[in-house]
Amino acid sequence: MKPLNLEKALELFNILCDHIQDTKEPDAYTFVGKIVDSVIQKNRHEDYLKAASLMFDMPIDELVKFKPKEVMDMFIEGLITNKILELLEFAKEFSNG
Repeated sequence: MKPLNLEKALELFNILCDHIQDTKEPDAYTFVGKIVDSVIQKNRHEDYLKAASLMFDMPIDELVKFKPKEVMDMFIEGLITNKILELLEFAKEFSNG
């Protein structure tokens, strides 16, 4: 998987913005863990399906053929590959500028 272009990265941010806290996490894995926790706590599993669909350029109806753990692993991998911490910083600067 390769990182998303800017337009799709901002689309990813929009999908996940309700799950992204304005926080300074020590590393991307901790930050991604908090996003996953938020998706689960808010019972918004469609958000991670939409995000995984975007990051892997795969329709949701294809994603649901995978085991749930595989899709979650893909979601996590995609967030790390797309540098979600840096995307948060960029989106904050973009909205302020």
